[in-house]
Amino acid sequence: MTSATEDQSLPSYDASTVGPVQLLATHAVIERKDTVLLSIKPPAISTRSPLRVVCVVDLSGSMDDTVSLKTEAGDKETDGLTLLDLVKHAVKTVVASLGEDDFLSIVSFSDDSKVEFEMTRMDAEGRRNVSDVMESLETTGSTNIWAGLDDALDVIAAGPNNSNGAVSAILLFTDGQPNIRPPPGEVAMLQTRKNKKFHGELPCIINTFGFGYNLDSQLLNSLAHLGNGSFNFIPDAGFVGTVFVDAAANLLASALKRITVKIEPLGGAQIQVLRGDSSIFGNHHVEVVDEASSAADGGVIVTLGSVQSGPLSKDLIVQVGRLPTNVRAEYLKVTLSYISLGRGIEREDPTVRSIVVSARKGGDESVDRVAGQWARLLMVEKVMEGFALAEKGEFDAANGLVKELAGDLKKVWTQLTPGDDKKHLKELLVDVEGQVVEALMAEYFHRWGKHYLLSLLNAHRLQQCNNFKDPGVQVYQSPLFESLRDEINEIFIKLPPPKPSGSRFSYYRSSSSASLSAVTAAAPVDMSRYNNRNGVCFSGDCLATLADNTTVPVKSLQKGSRVLTLDQRHTAKIHCMVITKLANKPTTRLVRLQNSGLVITPYHPVKVGSSWAFPCTLPDAQEYKGDCEAVYSAILSEMECIDGDRCECGKKVEFGPSLFVNGVECAALGHGMGEDQVDESVIGHEYFACREKVLGDAVNGSGYAGGLVECDGVWRRKVGESSLIDGMIIV
Repeated sequence: MTSATEDQSLPSYDASTVGPVQLLATHAVIERKDTVLLSIKPPAISTRSPLRVVCVVDLSGSMDDTVSLKTEAGDKETDGLTLLDLVKHAVKTVVASLGEDDFLSIVSFSDDSKVEFEMTRMDAEGRRNVSDVMESLETTGSTNIWAGLDDALDVIAAGPNNSNGAVSAILLFTDGQPNIRPPPGEVAMLQTRKNKKFHGELPCIINTFGFGYNLDSQLLNSLAHLGNGSFNFIPDAGFVGTVFVDAAANLLASALKRITVKIEPLGGAQIQVLRGDSSIFGNHHVEVVDEASSAADGGVIVTLGSVQSGPLSKDLIVQVGRLPTNVRAEYLKVTLSYISLGRGIEREDPTVRSIVVSARKGGDESVDRVAGQWARLLMVEKVMEGFALAEKGEFDAANGLVKELAGDLKKVWTQLTPGDDKKHLKELLVDVEGQVVEALMAEYFHRWGKHYLLSLLNAHRLQQCNNFKDPGVQVYQSPLFESLRDEINEIFIKLPPPKPSGSRFSYYRSSSSASLSAVTAAAPVDMSRYNNRNGVCFSGDCLATLADNTTVPVKSLQKGSRVLTLDQRHTAKIHCMVITKLANKPTTRLVRLQNSGLVITPYHPVKVGSSWAFPCTLPDAQEYKGDCEAVYSAILSEMECIDGDRCECGKKVEFGPSLFVNGVECAALGHGMGEDQVDESVIGHEYFACREKVLGDAVNGSGYAGGLVECDGVWRRKVGESSLIDGMIIV
């Protein structure tokens, strides 16, 4: 059990805040190790906190490179926008989302650094002035990252004094590697500044953004880690919007900042510390408690930066050895310190809470939750090991380690009871068995894999959603985050697009060399191209396989058409087609599977071998930017075996669960699959897998009797940490 030993009075919250901050502890034995889950649960806040931010912008010459997007045919297409154009638009998006309680500054760097715009209140005049400054920025010179970061820290430290309760952050944007460096290195300089000028605690979090493949991603990752922030990898222009919008929403959804957790062993217990007393399980960096002879015996301090609004939590796993023989004896003391965020906070005095832990096989939460969080951080640990092997060229060993990790995660999954922990672990498995395996392959690791893995591991360690694509990170979304992300996304798309700075023909830099590429200029600039969102269907121009093995365009399927289903040994009738017209939905994302030509939304399940997968996680998936007037899904009925009376397959399903489009098996609406399957997180869905719910909406369509209904979007409802699709908007 846990018991409170100290609890200073909590600061007052605004009307949108519910409940105080909770510090919870739960014990379980995992792999024969005593394992304690420590959870920090902030209140659920429905309005965002003020923001105090410095945007640090790379103005080195390479930021003038024209960015490109891939067409359906795999050709490079450009709007004439440069990297700097996109960064300007991203910063302007933040500016447009701010108000008079927020403050913003701009620092640039090239050969040296310059404060382009002092920390200023973002009222109408402030927003107008900073937009003018951003528009005036031009590239010049080399790359001196430390100069920009150093100036940004000074700007943050200088004030303003009237911004209590605000999130403080540095956002650093770069496309390359520093070629002007301080002799000790950037990380050593930041550590020195932290210790000497800021007395061991930086005044803000540091988020870094790396564009393209010519990155020192380990440097950007280390700076972010030391700054309790995130490293975000932006591989191409199509990811600028989703990565930046999610990062901004994570900042604005923060409920607490400057969080520290002191963990002290009691009664002779020892804390397991890794990497020479520098981290605990899951690569959370620690410092040894003052005057302690060692971290294991004397305790550690974990600094966490900020945490999102509830009901999300910030979770640590602590492995403890030499527990007292008395099962009721206390073996840990945990002290939490934090500063609350929000408007109207007059003083930023830390709140301190302490608990002592004596629980065995239980505590404040379920043992399942301990296992789920242990699995998340095991993934971080093992993929880091795989990363180190790949860096040494030991790719077979790296992939063998990840396959072993996937097996371990599946074993945990089979032991969990149905619920959020089990669902979240299934989504984590999709990450591990998909993009992680691919990123550790020899042909991909040095081009993009190493950058991607550092960004992904950051997201899972920090429990932050950092893009639309990776299924495992989608679980880290509070209702406030979702609301803010949608608002910022709309701003990103609707703001006047930047004026293209690039030429019609420009140098395009690959990972290995710079080569002259003629890229087709596309106009006008549509900013939705730089922020892909997901939908749930396939293109009407793709080909569906009928029962007689002929093919027809999906848009030609009609009620009563019979298609191949399941294992291609069965057929099913089209009960109803569902069409979603895309003319007024510019943010709908589509991907094209290069091997089959299938054009489909990123999260419409497809079958690969014996398992279901999301299209966007497949190696041959590329963003589709061709024409697509509408996407379709199908509700099937009357499944029959093609062997007729000679059928011995034993399939007793009354309706078809899938159809074949461009030769790929795609899930039908209301397919009924997923329950208790290892790939349930892909194929299982509370709404789309439920035939009764899907039909219940379809029958309301004016075209239902004729077998074609139109969908204009989906209904969502808030459930705990998530916003769940609860129905189709049928017109």
